[in-house]
Amino acid sequence: MGSKVSCVLIALLGPICLVGCAYAPVELPTYTVRGDVFEATPPAPVQIAPADASSPVVEDEVKIEPEKSVGYENLTPEITELYDAAPLPLALGDVVVETLANNRAISIEGYTLRVGEYEIPVQKGIYDLVLRSTAEFQRVEEERSSAGVGANSFGSERFRTFLAGVSQLLPSGATVDLGYSIVRSTALVGGLDFDFAFAAPTASSPFGTFIPVLSSSSSTDVNYSHVFSAAIVQPLLRGFGPKVTNAGIRIAQLERRGAAADFQTAVEQTLVTTLNTYWELIGAIENYKVQVITYSAALDLLRINKAKYEAQVMPLTDVLQAEAAVEERREFIIVARQDVRDLEDELKRLIFLQEDAPLWDAQIAPTQAFAWREIEADLDETVEVALGMRSEMRRAQSNIGQAKVNVTVAENNILPRLDLVGEIQSSGLDGDGTGAYRTGKDGDFVSYRAALEFTYPLQNRAARYRRRQAQSALEQTEESLRDLVDRITLEVREATRELRTTRERIDVTQARVRSQQALLDSEMKRYEVGIATAFEVLDFQDTLADAQSNHLRAVVDYNEAAIALERARGTLLETYGVQVQQADLKPPEPPVTFPIGFD
Repeated sequence: MGSKVSCVLIALLGPICLVGCAYAPVELPTYTVRGDVFEATPPAPVQIAPADASSPVVEDEVKIEPEKSVGYENLTPEITELYDAAPLPLALGDVVVETLANNRAISIEGYTLRVGEYEIPVQKGIYDLVLRSTAEFQRVEEERSSAGVGANSFGSERFRTFLAGVSQLLPSGATVDLGYSIVRSTALVGGLDFDFAFAAPTASSPFGTFIPVLSSSSSTDVNYSHVFSAAIVQPLLRGFGPKVTNAGIRIAQLERRGAAADFQTAVEQTLVTTLNTYWELIGAIENYKVQVITYSAALDLLRINKAKYEAQVMPLTDVLQAEAAVEERREFIIVARQDVRDLEDELKRLIFLQEDAPLWDAQIAPTQAFAWREIEADLDETVEVALGMRSEMRRAQSNIGQAKVNVTVAENNILPRLDLVGEIQSSGLDGDGTGAYRTGKDGDFVSYRAALEFTYPLQNRAARYRRRQAQSALEQTEESLRDLVDRITLEVREATRELRTTRERIDVTQARVRSQQALLDSEMKRYEVGIATAFEVLDFQDTLADAQSNHLRAVVDYNEAAIALERARGTLLETYGVQVQQADLKPPEPPVTFPIGFD
């Protein structure tokens, strides 16, 4: 029987103790960016659907070149120089790399991803092997009485107890408990007795006498008890089975998938913001050039008008009009310069603000050409791609998975509590401990206990309504998924439409710039022969500047629409060559196996 008891202990503890202790801390995400996608920028969209297509880079036909404008050579450096010192050149690929390396929003979301990863071993803690031990000393003193005169007695007991054990949860929901205890008990029993002794005759007592005598007695009894025990509590209804036992672990795994999807969403949204800011900065710099051209033209017109006024062939009002136009356009230059500085600061906040090397004072010169690509995307195919690629879809599916697990647990909690309880003990008892241990180990005296324990709240309201809550939450997540499908579809439709619309605007604004330039040239000729007035020339200059600004806006909007389309269909990271390291954006859901281990 002793070998059987040892085999039971080894069989229960062996698989639990012989597991690996490897532990690898979760690293924050790192990134690699493929440089080949930026050999010609803007980068070409990755071809996901058969109908996807893009052209080579298209250079803008409208050239904003203030150095070729009339009177540019007479402008002061305060006007012609946008930068105070040598600016920092920044390519489109640099924007992507620096954003991933330094953006704080992405870094914060990376920590959220790490927290979600750590939650899995937290939930696996339900399978931790629990060790327990108790060392106790107890003394009991009491007075005892029995029939008879003078028969009072006393008892004193001392107990020294040591208990050690382990408990383990099993995937079935059962809890196994193994224990070993040693108890040393010392019992001291004593009493007071009256007796009579005969005294020899004396002068005062010639016949002798009986004298009462008080005596005491005691005995000490020492015993050692060794007990080996094993117990199990196995739920048969509520709490039964791996689906219920592992619910917390499964939810943590699903949440990790959701956190990875959230991380990808944060990276994509931040990249969209940064790339748009970069293009806005490019547009603001080009707009500054437009304002310099218009200022130079107004200044040249003022020079002509002053000469004509001095020659007395022009009234003073024309000179004053030209002076007012010069000051107004000088204000436009100031505002345009301020726009450039604001966008530089915003871009620096997104990409350059390392703690050890802040670059607030740096001025940025984008190296990206003012260009675009012709992009074609089939609407139906793009929607289908988006529904399969978007990270938000993975988050929604993670939420549905968690809700289903909660429904499973809630339905199980409605069941009555019916537990199978079993216990076995092998004990030994003697006066020195050696024999007690051997007797207990050999299993000479074995006790058994088996029971079924049943509990059930009659109304069971908490469990019933928890199930309704869980079912409602599942239906809510499913409805949220359907709403997400609608929103993604709408985003794709809007992004596709915006791309097409802004492309048409480029053609329209290009044609308007050409026509306005021709009109201004014609008006200048009319002005030179005295047919047109200075006011009309200034008006044509303003109209041309507006046309150029509108064209710049159309090109910037088109590139931002291309970025929005990549974000809408979930291919932004692939298009810009971003590969995430140290983090799986689509982590698996491995089965929960037992033993769990120490990681």
